[in-house]
Amino acid sequence: MPKVEGKGLCNGFVYELEHQGCCNGQVYTLYMEQCCGDILVLPRYDEELRPLQCCEDVAVYNSETESCITDRIWPFPKANARECGFTWYDNREFGCRDNELVPYGAPPGIRFCGVEQPVQYDESEQECCGGQLIGPGQTCCNGIIHSTPGTPLKGGRCCGYAAYNPTSQVCCLDQVHDGDVSTTACCRGQAYDTTLSNITCCGGRLQRRSPEDTECSKEHGIVHRPDEIVCDMIKRRRNNDHEQCCGTELYNPLNEQCCDGFRYDMTEGNACCGKQVYRTDSMMCCDKVLYEGTEGRECCGHSSYDPKTQECFTTGGKQFVLGKEGEARHAFCNSSHPDSANQTCCDGILYNGIVECCGNQAITDPSTFCCSDQVQMKIHGDDTTCCPSGRVINRRIESCDAESGENGWPLLVKSTPLMRPFARREKSCNTATM
Repeated sequence: MPKVEGKGLCNGFVYELEHQGCCNGQVYTLYMEQCCGDILVLPRYDEELRPLQCCEDVAVYNSETESCITDRIWPFPKANARECGFTWYDNREFGCRDNELVPYGAPPGIRFCGVEQPVQYDESEQECCGGQLIGPGQTCCNGIIHSTPGTPLKGGRCCGYAAYNPTSQVCCLDQVHDGDVSTTACCRGQAYDTTLSNITCCGGRLQRRSPEDTECSKEHGIVHRPDEIVCDMIKRRRNNDHEQCCGTELYNPLNEQCCDGFRYDMTEGNACCGKQVYRTDSMMCCDKVLYEGTEGRECCGHSSYDPKTQECFTTGGKQFVLGKEGEARHAFCNSSHPDSANQTCCDGILYNGIVECCGNQAITDPSTFCCSDQVQMKIHGDDTTCCPSGRVINRRIESCDAESGENGWPLLVKSTPLMRPFARREKSCNTATM
């Protein structure tokens, strides 16, 4: 259709640009109506011809007597709007104390409960929970009312998603247990009677014990006698106070050496190298690997090298020994400066050309990207993204929010509309100017 001056096309309908508009495919009159949020056509004036404003894309309001806050219309101007807890109020009529509305001029202890139709109450007799009034025998936990028989006002306690009476119940890891609170204790999520001499809590586990088992190895969760020690879940009787654990056995550190669970006589060496013992005056240990001779040598990871003729290079979390002469060393840039105009150094590895680094690798293919120091394919095109765990996902339909969950699998994100107090229409794209 040829363009006509002063005319527009709205969802197939021709309209006058001078006094009409197009809002989400609907033609409206500019003088009497307005387009809110490019979605909804609403009146520009009220019945008394007072001007109205859009409250987001859900409704219209009179800004002289009303306010629009969080997509909702409140019956007072914005200049007098104040926030209290989860609601807003008119500061000409109310105050706010402990996140609850308080009427001006009210005696001490008087509060209001509720948002839509606040109810006045005396806090010495009742309590407000999620907009509802409760009294003795009831407990409020996260805005939810629970029955707690026998509790005075505000005398109940919260336990996970439940509530309990602290005079007759105990809370163990969000689980409520009945019992005499003076003799009942928690062992992680279990409750037990502390007057029972054959039961005890050790390492978070309830265990039976003999009268001689007065000690607890919290690391292993095993009860034992005072002259015993727990070595890798096995009880061992000590002959003296010097003996300690070496794997599952005992050893005396005064004349023995323990190397990663293996016992050696002190005469065999004075230091450990992994599971082996050695003498530091004639041998050297490099990352649990033993080498004969120590003079003039140093460690490079698990290797021994002579710094006079060799160099130690580190890249990608690993160490390499290279000769000071030879072509191989030119692949590294730890001790030399690359030609910044023609070369790039990526975590110790030298690359020709100016490239993007990903750990010690270079990204040269535009269909790849860097994820947790690893070059990965953009399997989802431009929508490919990297989670902190290193997992590659499609950012349009997946999220990294589940990274802390089991296995770190991403959640599938489904689009859900926001809940609003007014119905809303979907925005149309059928708008054009002729």
